[in-house]
Amino acid sequence: MDNAVTFRLLLVEDDPARARELRAWLPEWVHLVWVATATGAIELIRRDTSDLYGAVLLDHDLGSGIATAARSSQSGLDVAEGLVTRGWFEVPVMIHSTDRINAPRMARRLDAAGFWVQWLPFHDMTRDALVAWLEEARLLWEDLRRA
Repeated sequence: MDNAVTFRLLLVEDDPARARELRAWLPEWVHLVWVATATGAIELIRRDTSDLYGAVLLDHDLGSGIATAARSSQSGLDVAEGLVTRGWFEVPVMIHSTDRINAPRMARRLDAAGFWVQWLPFHDMTRDALVAWLEEARLLWEDLRRA
């Protein structure tokens, strides 16, 4: 696929079953880039430029369970910090984490940095809600590409 015209969705999710379900909901115009670890996501964010991606779906608890201070590198909050540090401000982020403490923390951090961010816990998400959000993200992505 041609990177210049492909709407890419970065999915940061460590649960393969959840990733499969999300993939099944995606419209055909979405090219999914799935990363299962925070470390992998941060490496991708450092390597790629934000204009390659139309949106990010972000979980918090990555890598075999809830992140702790000792395992903070496995946290979606670290991925959010990577997005801020690399300046991916024009890429919409949907946090799909069900972690009721840390998902709002990520949302507040991204919002304070100027991101368009939404928190929709996975257990509340529907295909229609995801597709509607992706369609809005695609409109923004197309506008930015024309600018």
